Amino acid sequence: VGISFGAERIYDVMEELGLFPDGLDNYIKVLFLVLDEQSHAFAFNLVMKLRSEGIATDLYPEPGKLKKQFKYAEDIKAENIVVIGENEQSTGQFALKNQLTGDTSIYPLESLIKALKRS
Repeated sequence: VGISFGAERIYDVMEELGLFPDGLDNYIKVLFLVLDEQSHAFAFNLVMKLRSEGIATDLYPEPGKLKKQFKYAEDIKAENIVVIGENEQSTGQFALKNQLTGDTSIYPLESLIKALKRS
């Protein structure tokens, strides 16, 4: 025995009536992309730190090809991306790329947080 509320129909009606809040599709301030398992674990800690600072942050679910990860970032309309690899782990410097303008800036963690809060 099952039950259905017609979720697709409800979604269509809500969209037609303009009931979704503006900016709902752009809720990710920064998306972390990772190169390997070690980078994934490292990035997970960064995600938790940024979220604790009130920054809408996400992490690509698994290490993989960067082309696929960049496509995902584009599909979800992530405003910024940070790629995490060995270099970022060892130096503590993070390249923040704005997906809209293409501008890239390098920050230590605390400056990265401040920059994301400002924008």
